[in-house]
Amino acid sequence: MSIANNPILRASMGWSWLLVAIAGGSKFISVSAFPLNATSHVQIYIPTHLHKDTPNGIPHTMSNFGQHPQYGSLVLPVYFYFQLCETPVDTSKGYPPRRKDAANGSMRWEPPFILMTPRGDCSFTTKARHAQMAGASAIVIADTTCLCSDQNCVQNNTWRDPGTCEEHPPAMADDGSGGDVTIPGFLLHKDDAVPIKEAIVDKGQSALMSLRWHKPQNDSVHFGTWIDILDDHSKLLLHDTIGPVANALGERGYFYPHYMLHNGTRTNCGGESSGGTGNETQGLCYNMCTNNGRYCYPTHRNNGTAVVLEILRRSCIWKHHGQTKGDIGRKWWDYVSYFDANCQTYTDDKCIHEAYNNAGIKKEEIDNCFTDTGDPTGDDPNSLLDAALRAQIEYGVTIAPTLWVNHRILKDPAASPGSFLRSICDLNAPESEFKVCRQCLHDQDPMECVIKKYGNASNSSRKKHSKTFHVWLWTGFLASIWLFAYAYKRYQEGEGASF
Repeated sequence: MSIANNPILRASMGWSWLLVAIAGGSKFISVSAFPLNATSHVQIYIPTHLHKDTPNGIPHTMSNFGQHPQYGSLVLPVYFYFQLCETPVDTSKGYPPRRKDAANGSMRWEPPFILMTPRGDCSFTTKARHAQMAGASAIVIADTTCLCSDQNCVQNNTWRDPGTCEEHPPAMADDGSGGDVTIPGFLLHKDDAVPIKEAIVDKGQSALMSLRWHKPQNDSVHFGTWIDILDDHSKLLLHDTIGPVANALGERGYFYPHYMLHNGTRTNCGGESSGGTGNETQGLCYNMCTNNGRYCYPTHRNNGTAVVLEILRRSCIWKHHGQTKGDIGRKWWDYVSYFDANCQTYTDDKCIHEAYNNAGIKKEEIDNCFTDTGDPTGDDPNSLLDAALRAQIEYGVTIAPTLWVNHRILKDPAASPGSFLRSICDLNAPESEFKVCRQCLHDQDPMECVIKKYGNASNSSRKKHSKTFHVWLWTGFLASIWLFAYAYKRYQEGEGASF
């Protein structure tokens, strides 16, 4: 059931501010203290000693599945339950302890409530689904691994995974099965989650947590796309929608391209997880993979290995010529635009060389990148292709093309003309609206307006349009001279006939 159709959740959100005011007392945080550039806010009001008296509240990651409202808030009691990977969920157990019911033993969880559980043993999506089935209005997952940057957590870690840390907080991604999950989800960093767990589980204290949302308002926007390199819809989205918007945003937009790959170790194509011999790999995944079967592109129309190499080539170009201050990654756009328009196969070295020249890229630079990041012909991982696979998992992406804006997946960016632009403009800070939003958002065809006013992200496409313009200009000029000469000749002939 969605938030809009859930009367319990609507009621809890309606009473949120009253509950917060009562629970927080002098620590009540007004709406204005919710940072304008944040999408969500998490706070604890009971026990009061766990309250984060800062505008940012408790650091967290929002799930990429479930239904997060654009605006709203809820404040609910929290139950902690460990075995959320198993069903059915026993709502008579968990923490904190409740009053005993004479007929049923321990009192069952009384809705509405937030369910908190530790990370691990099954996917985030599975935990959220089971929490939803148990009647939870939201799920909060406690990370069990410290961030390496949080030395306080690393040095004092005693609960799960002691002595280990992770460089970045994990994305709370969909595992591909989250279409039926409607409740919102959050992941709390370990250093913040452990005190809440100790209060509820070890001390038996009640907890009251608030979750809040609003549209962030930013001076800049981060956006990206997952592309199937052979898919025509992906190419159209990249060149006809994303490119013009990226060009229009300029330095205020930060674009991140991703290409879809298949992890060959999952289908025994090779690598450390295959357990097979080189001959078996050749037979099973022939002509599809690089790095001893680790990175694959399944295709029977093209050489899959060459396709993976092209994905790596574009990743290397972005690494060396991607977006920097004053440049939206023009050389990358020039290369990709030329290749997609002119190269018929992925094994055409001549066309690849021409694409390099068109973009002003040195072949040696990209060849060195191939070797430095993990030789595709060898038996070692490649750091760029590994990152591509990790990004797919972290965002829960299984379908291409997929667009995200400020780390939120857009459900259907092609639903209507300008829907992608609209999602960008929704994130504007009122005092610093993107110029393209003022000019084109309310146009009858927003993307046609963007292309007309700003062109595409590729220099080559602008050169082509410029060349066409100059051809027409010179044609018109020469035609004008011819018409003038013809008219003058007729005039002279007319003057001569009058004598």
